[in-house]
Amino acid sequence: AGMALFSRFHFTKLMEVLRDDPVIDILVFVQQLGFFTRRGSGRSGLRRLKEMTMEAKEKFNKPIFLVLNLDESPGITAMRQELQEGYHQAGLATFPSFEMAVRVCVNLYRYGEYLARTDESSE
Repeated sequence: AGMALFSRFHFTKLMEVLRDDPVIDILVFVQQLGFFTRRGSGRSGLRRLKEMTMEAKEKFNKPIFLVLNLDESPGITAMRQELQEGYHQAGLATFPSFEMAVRVCVNLYRYGEYLARTDESSE
C-alpha cells in the first residue's frame, strides 16, 4: 500500500473511494516515516506525505487518526516531532501505535452508544 499511496493520483482515488463508502466511519492511517524519508529524499518525502495527508483531511470528510510509529533513528525522530506538531495544529489526532489508535476508536464508539442510551432514557 505504501508504494501506491506515494502517488498523489492513487492516494486521491483511494480517499474518494473511502469517503464514499457508507460502511467506513473513520480512517486509521499508518504513516511509515522511514519509507517516505528513503523514497522521497528525506524531508521532501515527509513534506509530500504531510501535503497528501492534509489533502485527505479535506477530501475524506470523516475522522482521520494518524499512526506515527516511533523510530530509533535520531533524524527521523526529529522529523516525526515536527510532523506531529503540524498535524496537531491542523486538528488531526496522532498516535504512537496502531493499537492505541484502535483502542481510542473503540472507546469513542462505546461512548457514542452510551450517549445514545442516555438520550433515549431521558425522553
